[in-house]
Amino acid sequence: MKKNSILIVEDENIVALNIKKKLESDGYVVPDVFSTGEEAIEAFPALMPDLVLMDILLRGDMDGIQSAELLRSKYNVPVVFLTAYADEETISRAKHIEPFGYIVKPFTDRDLKLTVELALYRRKMETERKQLEEQLRQAQKMEAIGRLSGGIAHDFNNIITVIMGYTSLAKEKAAENSSIEYELQGIHQAALKASNLTRQLLTFSRGQQLKPENIDLHSLIKNMEKMIRRLISGQISIHLHLNAEHSCVHVDPGQMEQVLLNLAVNASDAMPDGGRIVIASKNEKKALILSVTDTGQGIDETIKSKIFEPFFTTKPVTEGTGLGLATVYGVVQQSGGSIKVISEKGKGSTFRISLPVSDEKAEDSEYPLRIDKPPGGKETVLLVEDEKPLREVLSQFLVKAGYTVFPASNAGEAILIFENQNSGIDLLITDIVMPHMNGKKLAERLLNESTSLKVLLMSGYIDEKFTGESFLKKPFSQSQLLTRVRDILDTTQ
Repeated sequence: MKKNSILIVEDENIVALNIKKKLESDGYVVPDVFSTGEEAIEAFPALMPDLVLMDILLRGDMDGIQSAELLRSKYNVPVVFLTAYADEETISRAKHIEPFGYIVKPFTDRDLKLTVELALYRRKMETERKQLEEQLRQAQKMEAIGRLSGGIAHDFNNIITVIMGYTSLAKEKAAENSSIEYELQGIHQAALKASNLTRQLLTFSRGQQLKPENIDLHSLIKNMEKMIRRLISGQISIHLHLNAEHSCVHVDPGQMEQVLLNLAVNASDAMPDGGRIVIASKNEKKALILSVTDTGQGIDETIKSKIFEPFFTTKPVTEGTGLGLATVYGVVQQSGGSIKVISEKGKGSTFRISLPVSDEKAEDSEYPLRIDKPPGGKETVLLVEDEKPLREVLSQFLVKAGYTVFPASNAGEAILIFENQNSGIDLLITDIVMPHMNGKKLAERLLNESTSLKVLLMSGYIDEKFTGESFLKKPFSQSQLLTRVRDILDTTQ
C-alpha cells in the first residue's frame, strides 16, 4: 500500500525536524523540508506530495498564506497551517485558500496526527466525490447524446425513405434507359449506406431494437470473411483462429456483423502500411471470447478511455463519424456481453469481446426472397404521415398498386376523413410520432369506431412496444411496404 507523502514548509529548523520525525514514526513519507515558500514551490513538481504542512510566518518574500494559495491554485494540493498566529486578520486571510486544517503552536503530537489524518481523509473523500461527479456528468452527456442521436436518426429515416421511394419510382420509368438506371442505382446504394448510419445512431442511443437469435458465431465470421477482405487494404492479411468449442451465442446476427465490420475497418485504419488482423475465439467458463487483434500503431494511453465514446475520433473530419466503436460498445452491451481494449502505443491493439454462450442450438437464418413485382389490391387505405414528401411518395406506391388512398397530414384530418367515409376504410397506415395525437392513440380511437379496421404503424424510432407484422420500421422500400400491406389485409381477424 502506497504511503502518503507530506511536505513540510517551516523556517524553524528544530520544529521542522521534530515534525518530520513524528510523521515518519506514524508511517508517512516526508520527501523534503523547506524554510521558504519560494523553495517549496520550485521543488513541488518533482515531489508532488499528498499534503503540505505550512507555517504562516516564513523567511523570504512570500509568507505561508501566499505560498499556500499558489500551490492550491496550481496543483490543487491540500494545505494544513502550522502557526503561532490565531488573530482574526490572519485567520481571515487563511480562510480564503480553504485550508484542510489549522493548528496553533504549540501543539501536541496527538493534535498533529489527528489533523493530518483528517486532512488526508478529507482529500480522499473529495477525490472520490469529484470522480463520481465526473462519472455522473459523463453519464448525463451520454444520455443527452443518445436522445439527440435517436431524434436525428428518426428524421434521417424519413428522408431516406423518401429518397429510396422516388428512386424506386424513377427506376420503373427508366427501365429501358440503362444509363439512367445505373445512376439511380447509385442513389439507392447511397441511401442504404445512410440507412446503416442511422442504424448505428439508434444502436448507440439504445433506440434500435435488437432481434437476437441463437447463431453459430464461427459460421457468421466465416461468412463475413470475404466481405471484410473487400473492405480492407490489400496489404493486410486476415487470419482466423476459431478455437472455441462452444460457439453458439444469442445475439442479433445483423448487429454482430456490424460489430465485426467496424472492428475490422478500425484495425485496417490503424495499419496504413499493411499488417495482419487476427480474429480469434476461445471459451472461458460459460463465455465465448471473441478477439480482433491488429499489428498497427496502437492506442495512446491518454485516449484509451475515450475510444468508445460517441463522435470521438482521431481521424480527419471527412474520414470518420466517431460512431464505429460506440456502435460496437452499444451492441455488445445490449447483447449481455462486455468489451475491453488491450493496447500499447506502437504494439498494436486487441479488442476483446465476452459473450454468454447459449445452451441452445443455432437457428437457421431465413432470408426472404426478393419480390420483383410487389402485390397490390383494391382496398381503401387511410395514410397518415406529417412529413409531406414522405406522404406523397407512399401515396404513389399505394395508388400504383391499385389501392384507393386518402392521405392525411395529422390525426385530426384522419379522423374527419374516417368519419366522412362511414367506416369504409380497410387499412390505417400511420406514423407513430406526430404532433397533437400520436399514431398509436389515433389507431385506438378509430378501432373503437370500426372493429374491422386493420392497422399498420410505422416509425423511424424503434420501440420495443412496437413489433411484429403491424409495425414497419423506416426506412423501407416500395416492395417492403406493399408486401406488408397485403399480408395485413389478407390476415383474418
